Parts: sequence; C-alpha cells; structure tokens
Amino acid sequence: MIDGVAYIPTANKGMVAFDTENKEILWSFETDDSILFTAPYVGKGAKEMLSVDDVDSKDFLTQLFNAMYDELPEPKKKK
Repeated sequence: MIDGVAYIPTANKGMVAFDTENKEILWSFETDDSILFTAPYVGKGAKEMLSVDDVDSKDFLTQLFNAMYDELPEPKKKK
C-alpha cells in the first residue's frame, strides 16, 4: 500500500488498485501472464490472507473490499 492506494496482483493476468479511503477501484490493468505465481506465506507469524482468483467484476471487487474494509489495519504514521 502506497499513499492510501492498495495495489493487488491477481491470479488471472492483472493488477487492481483500490483507494483505501473511499473504497473505490482506481484502475485495473491486464497483463499478458499471471503476475501472481506463488501462494502467500503461511508459516509462523503469517497474517491471514484472502486469495481472489476472479477479478473481472468491478461490482464484486467493490463489495469484497467494502466487506473487509473495517478489518484493515490503520495506516502507519508517516515520519
């Protein structure tokens, strides 16, 4: 996350950017190949993760982001 924007790689050839303040999808970008190749780290101390394989529906992604928004951590204070 950079400056209030969450950048999320997808397993189906793309990248999505969310505005974490107003919960809107800013843009999505299709790539030639999947840019998400490995499963997230699940070892000791790993945080709970959510894998989304289908990001073709902007409405679905918006609903998903809205559903989990309240559980996102507070942004770190800038130094």
